[in-house]
Amino acid sequence: MEVINFLTWLGIVEKLIAPDDIFIRIPYQHHYGKTVWIFNALKVSFICRYGDGDHNSPCYLAGFFQKVSILSSCHRIVGR
Repeated sequence: MEVINFLTWLGIVEKLIAPDDIFIRIPYQHHYGKTVWIFNALKVSFICRYGDGDHNSPCYLAGFFQKVSILSSCHRIVGR
């Protein structure tokens, strides 16, 4: 729980729904150069390359949790 509190303090964890469902705020660099925020319910332990169908505009998320539960538009999970 200390990890959750620390991430909340950093502004990474947006909302706690249930012990297994954590919404993490992810900065997404659009290929036009505009940064937007996307929200995913994640349980992660890998670095994920996330791109909204555009391989030229990924964002990287370091995992803090044990399992992966992410949207299908996550192209690749590194280390798997």
